[in-house]
Amino acid sequence: MMQVVKSANTVGSFEVLDSETASENVGNFLKRGSGEHTENWAVLVCTSRFWFNYRHIANTLAIYRTVKRLGMPDSHIILMLADDMSCNSRNSEPGSVFNDDLKRLDLYGDNIEVDYRGYEVTAENFLR
Repeated sequence: MMQVVKSANTVGSFEVLDSETASENVGNFLKRGSGEHTENWAVLVCTSRFWFNYRHIANTLAIYRTVKRLGMPDSHIILMLADDMSCNSRNSEPGSVFNDDLKRLDLYGDNIEVDYRGYEVTAENFLR
């Protein structure tokens, strides 16, 4: 289902794609790189700290999961998380991070590779 949506808050219009079409488009973009884009990298940085910024880390982990699912290897993903919400004492599900109230998908699973965490997340390390 593709529809064109016009918003009073934006200039112009944009298309709303169903999730299957959106995933297909991103997958095609990554595959298309076989000629001129052979070294794609993803740099995902969340500098937010403390429990009230849980959603920032959940969003970063959701993007990390999507990029991996679309075929980008961990060797080409740099993940920087300034705080570890999975181990926060306020987390009712220790070792897990979710981005919805129904807790359908643990974003902090076994296959996560965090390159920089906590106080390792600095401007200096980002610029390396």
